[in-house]
Amino acid sequence: MKNEKYKETINNLIIKTKNLIRNHKTKIKIISLIILILIILSTLIAIIIYKDKTTQKYIEYNGENLNTSKYPGYKELIDKLKQNHPNWTFTLFYTKLDFNEVIKNEGHKDGTEFPLNLIPDSSKYPEDWKCEIDKDKRFDNGTWLCASDKAIKYQMDPRNIINEENIFQFKELNYCERSSYNRRHRRNNK
Repeated sequence: MKNEKYKETINNLIIKTKNLIRNHKTKIKIISLIILILIILSTLIAIIIYKDKTTQKYIEYNGENLNTSKYPGYKELIDKLKQNHPNWTFTLFYTKLDFNEVIKNEGHKDGTEFPLNLIPDSSKYPEDWKCEIDKDKRFDNGTWLCASDKAIKYQMDPRNIINEENIFQFKELNYCERSSYNRRHRRNNK
């Protein structure tokens, strides 16, 4: 008896829904079209936001546009160089890479024949800069050892090389064949 009551209720619901659709076809089509447009727009917005988050970008440093909570220590180092060399221009390069993920991928893993990163076999480097997996195993010409994650982290952290001696390894080297300097220089040397 309960089953028949449920079946009757469901059948009545189905009949009412069909009548509603028949009586309001135009409204339903318009609502369906609006829903479809909203879905497409939200998908496009999500794609644009995702693309922006995954795109590398360059931003010229102005002293205020560096997130110091996300990048601690960078501002102080760059500002010190700017103070000593006011004509220098610094460009921030956001790679969108996770630093810890990069270190993990750059480190040596069990089962691989050759490590990705090596350090010279030298007493200048601390013992914990040798990777745990290969310790004293020699590579290349016999004077290189596998680098530990600690060594890779140190070498890949830009804060360790934002100083007057090492900053130029970040310099962007552009070549302009017909620059005004080259033309003047050639004329003066003739």
